[in-house]
Amino acid sequence: QSFRYLTVSGPKLKAAPTMDGTVNADEWAGAGMAPRLYHNEEDRLTDLEGKFYFGYTDEAFYLAFQIQRPEDAIEPRASIVERDRSFWRQDDGIELWLNSLPGPRPAPTLRDFYLMWNARGTHYDRRDKDGNLKFNPDWQSVCRAVPGYGWEGEVRLPFKEFEPTQVPKAGDEWRYTLMDNQATPFPQVTLSSWGAMWAAHADFTRLKFTGADGVFVRLLESGVLRVGGKGGGVFEVVNPGAQ
Repeated sequence: QSFRYLTVSGPKLKAAPTMDGTVNADEWAGAGMAPRLYHNEEDRLTDLEGKFYFGYTDEAFYLAFQIQRPEDAIEPRASIVERDRSFWRQDDGIELWLNSLPGPRPAPTLRDFYLMWNARGTHYDRRDKDGNLKFNPDWQSVCRAVPGYGWEGEVRLPFKEFEPTQVPKAGDEWRYTLMDNQATPFPQVTLSSWGAMWAAHADFTRLKFTGADGVFVRLLESGVLRVGGKGGGVFEVVNPGAQ
């Protein structure tokens, strides 16, 4: 049940991260963190580690990821360089299904925005809510392979490029699904939360914005822990306010 209606914290960052593809722990210390991804068909967390970071400034929404990959395919495949060409079963890519606009939506599986990127920073994007397949906003994804581990990256989504998305206020809620759409060494899809029906936004992960001073939670590790061989979760509760 914990992955059925998962809620993740989205605090306001004190400073915008440097978009260099390196997920620096100090730089992202003020971000909310989500657990590793989920095998929907197998009803379990992934065996390999995943860490996901969320936050925002007055100008943009930011996310970062660190994904451990199989030992025989540490570096993700990234061959596609043409925008809006499908990655499916060709490149390893990350998908973000984002509902940041006020509802209602005309169908239960219509997403406001569909974004995907590979390790080269090639983008596939569209605006589902009004069927705009030529939607090409100016956003950034910068990634890098991490030797002996997998890959990591940082993403910046300027609010002005995703209008009428507004700068969040404390207490606002967006919904999203983040997906590791793996092509190598074998095809596999893992997601940020459980879903009864493919792309049904009722089952998306909740992103609760906490503002600059609100208490928020960081899930530092989850599942089978990479260090120590134990399982469980490691949480951090952060109170950035004066109180």
